[in-house]
Amino acid sequence: MEDNLKTSVQYIKSVGPSRAESFAEIGIKNVRDLLFYFPTRYLDRTTLVSSLQVLEYVRNGYEGEVTIIGEVINSEVIRYGKKQLFKVKMKDKTGIFECVWFQGIKYFKNNFKDAEVFAISAKPIVTRYGHIQFVHPDFDKLATKESTDFFNTGKIIPFYRLPKELKSKNIGDFSLRKIIHAAVENFADKLEETLPNEIIEKYNLPEIKTAVKNM
Repeated sequence: MEDNLKTSVQYIKSVGPSRAESFAEIGIKNVRDLLFYFPTRYLDRTTLVSSLQVLEYVRNGYEGEVTIIGEVINSEVIRYGKKQLFKVKMKDKTGIFECVWFQGIKYFKNNFKDAEVFAISAKPIVTRYGHIQFVHPDFDKLATKESTDFFNTGKIIPFYRLPKELKSKNIGDFSLRKIIHAAVENFADKLEETLPNEIIEKYNLPEIKTAVKNM
């Protein structure tokens, strides 16, 4: 079973030969290496709120992240000088909020369509015009407003160190989470236990495959 873990990372979904070279530069050459590339910290995105609650949170000095679910009203690319930003206006049952991105505009423009539903996670701010705004938030596209099919939002999210070698191949936080998730889903069960059973039972330790999945 462990032989499968020697498979090159290029065969993991969303990697390929070019990105595999960048992974190799940071010491990740095969699936096993990728499985043991653990998060450096975790982001708590379990606070699911309405837009009205967000307003109250910010006005009361809250500085953490929140998760909010809303429907896209409209979107636009705004140009200012030689620069531009992409703004998405969304709504929930209690009000309206905005998401803005200053980079990757083409990507985000292709992802957000009118009437689609998204979960948004980020630190909220209130603009001088009184608008709730999220700058460069993470997001999940949802089937319905009642959906709980979260990947980047709505739960405890692993945060991985992102070296320049990966950034050079357009691997961001979301892409890296997706790649590692694919490796864990397909290969974690193939890890062979390294500790004796008596040690595992004596100290009530999880199996290695369970521990890796829970990371």
